Amino acid sequence: FLRRQAIKKADGSKYEPRDFFCGNIIEIAGHRFVLISSDESSYKVMENDHRNFPYSDVGRLQKLLAPRQGAIRNYFVANYCNGDGKLDSKAMEECLLSVGLRWNKQEIITLWRSLDKRKRGKVSFTKLLKAANVAAALGGSK
Repeated sequence: FLRRQAIKKADGSKYEPRDFFCGNIIEIAGHRFVLISSDESSYKVMENDHRNFPYSDVGRLQKLLAPRQGAIRNYFVANYCNGDGKLDSKAMEECLLSVGLRWNKQEIITLWRSLDKRKRGKVSFTKLLKAANVAAALGGSK
C-alpha cells in the first residue's frame, strides 16, 4: 500500500504524532482510516509524552473532571445506588457524557487505564470521584 514516508494531510501539512489517537480519522492516499485501538507499548508512549499526545494526559483529564465532581456524584446516586458500586469503561463513558464531558475515544481510554490499573474491567465508582478530587485539590477546578 505505502512505504514508510511522511504523509501529507488534505490541507498540505504533514501528519504529526498528535494526529494519531484512538477515535481519529486520517486520510491517506484517498483512503479513510479510523484509528480504533493501540497496543500497550504505544499507549505507554502516548501517556508519557503529553506534548505530542495531549489526549493521553491524565492530569489534564482530571482537571476537566474536577468542576464536575458534584454532577458525577449525583449521576452515581441516581444510577448506581442499588448496585455494587462498580463501573466498567462503558458506564464511565456514559457518566462523563451525562455530566457534559464529550471526550474522544483516546481520552476515555486514557482515563480508564488510569483507573483500572489492574485490568479487571471494573472499578469502584469512588475511583472516578477521587480522580476528580485530586485535580480539585491541586487547583484544577479553577
